[in-house]
Amino acid sequence: MRCFPQVRRLRAGRGVPVEINQLRFFLASCEGASFAKAAEATGTSRQAVSNSVRSLESEMGVQLFERKHNQMRLTAEGERFARRAQRVISLVDDLYNEEADGRDELVLGLDSFVIGSMTDPFDSLIEYASAEGGCFVRVAQDPFESMKEMLLNGRRDLLILRSLSSSFDGCAAVPLRSAKLGLIVSGDDPLAARDALGIEDVRGRTLIVPNGSRQRYKAFFDALAAEGRGPKVSYVDNSAMALAAIKKTKGVGMTDFDGPPERTAIGGCFKIPFAGEAENVRDCAVYPLDSPKKDQITHFVRWLQDEARFLKWHPSVPIS
Repeated sequence: MRCFPQVRRLRAGRGVPVEINQLRFFLASCEGASFAKAAEATGTSRQAVSNSVRSLESEMGVQLFERKHNQMRLTAEGERFARRAQRVISLVDDLYNEEADGRDELVLGLDSFVIGSMTDPFDSLIEYASAEGGCFVRVAQDPFESMKEMLLNGRRDLLILRSLSSSFDGCAAVPLRSAKLGLIVSGDDPLAARDALGIEDVRGRTLIVPNGSRQRYKAFFDALAAEGRGPKVSYVDNSAMALAAIKKTKGVGMTDFDGPPERTAIGGCFKIPFAGEAENVRDCAVYPLDSPKKDQITHFVRWLQDEARFLKWHPSVPIS
């Protein structure tokens, strides 16, 4: 998996914002002539690469690839853009490596879905690097299923997980943020008038969850299953599809609240907090207790535990 700094959005010639990661995904697609191969090379999903390239084409107002019969090749505009994109990426990598030369460095693992929800962490990581006791933090993008192995074999110094859904023997798990869980019901559902709901209120209904939140709520679902209350869960591609399915099938969605948990209207549905205090989800920093970089890691984790800073750097993205 590739490690690379997450850099602020650049401005294209027409004032259009372009992200460094979009350029990386585009160049990986050029190299492999395939979104699937680009996804493998960058450690993300095929859909994430495809969406990124399509968004880049839309933002730039040009078609970068011709797609015919499951094959793709660069257009003339795409070839010109690829040359310019490669120069930008080379400059960014050279700059980062030059600044990091001789400094302590941590490699932070984030899964593909988490990294997609982050908004410009570059300023915060530079702020930390310049802080007293700070060091450079390099972000690595990994598929969730490989993150534990990457941490335990020493290729990552620490992870940030949107929920701790499996055991990490010999590791510390430090809570960074706690969010109140809730349910989403259709606006015409009788439950929509309630100010709080419990899992018993929706027994027999299907929970509809976007794929991007699969791991976030896994620990909660596992706990319910252990109590014999495990619900039927259906996963869909994205939040818009989840809302549509909730309204069409009278299913129930999962969400969490960044702010105060209160009944909130959303796209013809309502977000309603869970009753009780037990149903919370936590973002965690996980690192090996025997890490030779333990002092640097714990310093960085304490810095992240400032909740306002963490939310600025890594905002949770609920179903809304």
